Amino acid sequence: MNFTRALLVPWVLAMVIGCGDDDAAGDNPGGGGSGAVGGAGGSSTCTAKMPDTYPAADWDANTAVEADVIARFKAFQQPMKDAELSAAVKPTASALTGLFDAGSPSLRSITTPYYASKIDGLIAEFEKAAGNAWKPAEPPPVSGGIYSKNIFDARGRDLRQAIEKGMFAATTFNTAVALVASNPDAKAVDRMLALYGAHPSFPHDDKDPNHPDQFTAQYAKRRDDKTSANPGPYRKLKLSFIAARTTAAAGADCAADRDAAVKAIKTDWERTLMSTVVFYANDAAKKLTVDPPTDDDVAAGLHSLGEMVAFVHGYRQIDSAERTLTDQDIDDLLALLGAPATGDATSYKYATETATEVGKLPQVSAKLKAIYGFTDVEMEQFKVAY
Repeated sequence: MNFTRALLVPWVLAMVIGCGDDDAAGDNPGGGGSGAVGGAGGSSTCTAKMPDTYPAADWDANTAVEADVIARFKAFQQPMKDAELSAAVKPTASALTGLFDAGSPSLRSITTPYYASKIDGLIAEFEKAAGNAWKPAEPPPVSGGIYSKNIFDARGRDLRQAIEKGMFAATTFNTAVALVASNPDAKAVDRMLALYGAHPSFPHDDKDPNHPDQFTAQYAKRRDDKTSANPGPYRKLKLSFIAARTTAAAGADCAADRDAAVKAIKTDWERTLMSTVVFYANDAAKKLTVDPPTDDDVAAGLHSLGEMVAFVHGYRQIDSAERTLTDQDIDDLLALLGAPATGDATSYKYATETATEVGKLPQVSAKLKAIYGFTDVEMEQFKVAY
C-alpha cells in the first residue's frame, strides 16, 4: 500500500463504517453519521465532515463541458462500431478525423500529443481495413479487415480498441489530472469524476438505466465484487472522490486532505486499468488456446490482446509525476504484447505462433504485479469480471 492510500483510506473507511453506528458516531468530532477529517488520520486543521454520499448540488452545471466531451467521444467511436457490424460501412479517415477534431475543446486538444499522433495513424489504418475481410497469416496480408466481430490491421492490432481504450489514459486521465493540478476546487473534482466515468450516485452498475458506469468506472466496477466486505477499486475510488469533493469545498484548512484524496484517485484510476490488463491477459490466453480454436475464439483472443495494448500504451508520455508506470515499463510491456511503440506490430503471431507467444501473457501479469505490488489474492480476483 502506498503512502497516500495509507493516509487516506483508513480515515475515510472509518467514517463510512461508523455511519449508522450510534456509538461510533458519538466518538466522531461533529457526531452524526459522519466524522470530521481532523483527528481521524487527516489534517489536524481540517474539520470537514465526511458525508455518506457525494455532494452534487451543482453537478450538471459543473460538468457541462465534460458531458459534451463524452458525447463527442461516443460520436467518434460510433462509425467504427458500425463498421465492425457491417462490411458495407466504410468510414473515411477524413470523417473520423473530423470527429476527433470537432468541438471545443476537441478530443485531439485534450489528448496527449504523443497519442493523438498515434490515433491519426490508427484512423488511416481503419479506413484501409473497413469493408475488407481479414485473417491472421504469416506473412501478414496486404491490409487488415473484419475478423469475426472486430476490425484489425494487417498485423493484428484491434484498431478501434487501440483508439478508444488508449484514450482512457491519454485523453480522460490526462485531462483529469490537468484539472486538479493546482489547488482544485469542488468544481474541478466534479469534472474529474465525470471524466472517470461515474455519476455522484455511484450505482456500481454499468447497466444502470439512469447513470450507468462508463469508461474507467465501468472497469473499476468489473474489478470490484460488491458482495464482498472488502472494498475493491470501485468502492475505494468512491470514498476518495467523496473525500476530495468535501475537502475541496472546505477551503485552505483541508488542502492537505484534498491533495491526499486526489492523489489516491489518480493512483487507483491507474491501478484499475492495469488490473484490467491482468484480466485480459488471462482472458486472451484462454481464448487463444481453445483446442481446436474457431475463428471467433482467435478473434476474441486478439481483441483481448488489443485491449491490453491500448490500456498500457495510453499512459506513454503522460507526465511521469502523475503515474506509477514508466515509459520503459510501457515499452517492455508493449514488446511482450507484439505492439511496440515504434516499428511493426507482431500481434498476429499470437494467432499464428500461439504456442510460443501465449507464454508472454503471464510475463505481462507478473510485471504488473511487481510494479503495483498486487497481492496473490488480488491477482486471482482480477481474473473475474463482476
